[in-house]
Amino acid sequence: MGHSKSKQAAEVSEAQRASDHLINVVTKRGKLLSMAAAYVVATMTYPQDEDGRRRCILILLTGVSGRAQKRVPRSTDKISRTLGDQISHYGGYAALSDVPAHAEMMQAYRDRSRHGLLAGDVLLNVYRIDNTGMPASVNKAVFLRASQDNDAPVSERKVRHAWSDYRSVAPFWAALRLRQQANSPGGKIPQASPTEILPKRIARVPSGV
Repeated sequence: MGHSKSKQAAEVSEAQRASDHLINVVTKRGKLLSMAAAYVVATMTYPQDEDGRRRCILILLTGVSGRAQKRVPRSTDKISRTLGDQISHYGGYAALSDVPAHAEMMQAYRDRSRHGLLAGDVLLNVYRIDNTGMPASVNKAVFLRASQDNDAPVSERKVRHAWSDYRSVAPFWAALRLRQQANSPGGKIPQASPTEILPKRIARVPSGV
């Protein structure tokens, strides 16, 4: 009996620890919460840098609150209280003194997003290669990505480095890339087809993982 209670207590404790890492994503009306959006963007941008994620979240939330106050000046007090509650999880107002300027943080996001999108492209290429019926692998997907984008060529080494850094969040960047493609003229970004490039040279590319 004692062992059973101890096991149940351990399971409850484990469940509680897991819930501590959960955040609400949408309101009851289905509206995306700024806290959730900031967390996702920060995680996409700094997948291996906890301090970078914290600083990014602080910048994003304060930016959202600032724009909200400009739109609805009468709600300034309420917005400020909400912001205080949100950033309390990340060091509160005191932590803002260590955060870079908004423009600097946004430039860092743009720089990092180029690498994140490369990782997303690799993941999409794995799917695209598999869809042709050929055996798919990351190595082939990297090779294919380096063969695309003639206007802004990128080396296999750079693509592989981006994959290494952002592979844990590649599904998010792949989703963003698909959205970019859907919003581009004609509904897609022209890309070299796996069936046009790979059969000619893929025999020299190791399958890998």
